[in-house]
Amino acid sequence: MSRTNKTPDLLEDFSDINQFRLVTLYLSRHLRIFVSVILLMILNVSLAMASPLILNYVVEIVDINLKGGQATLNVQVTVIAYIVFALASWLFSVVLFIFVAKLTARFIRDLRIDAYAAVIENNVPFFDDQNPEI
Repeated sequence: MSRTNKTPDLLEDFSDINQFRLVTLYLSRHLRIFVSVILLMILNVSLAMASPLILNYVVEIVDINLKGGQATLNVQVTVIAYIVFALASWLFSVVLFIFVAKLTARFIRDLRIDAYAAVIENNVPFFDDQNPEI
């Protein structure tokens, strides 16, 4: 039994490829900010993952209840490390938010400029012929 309804192949359907090319065109204009966003995302995730691991280490040290001053020193160092990692994670998330907002604003600005330029390229009779009712 043969199929009469063929599904479109990936190579036959260029709409997604064209959309991806347009997005990469706009992102390539702001490549430094985009790379910074990606690196900040990776750094933010790694710091967010490290904080609970350090807190788990603190809980294990307290549970073991080692004798002597060394256990107190280990607890203090790990609590300080936990606070430093939590603050660094918060700081990088704030910087990430700022960079994403900046990238989004520039991306939308470029889209608006290109859309306005495409409208302005039309001749006056084009606007007379178009129906304003949508």
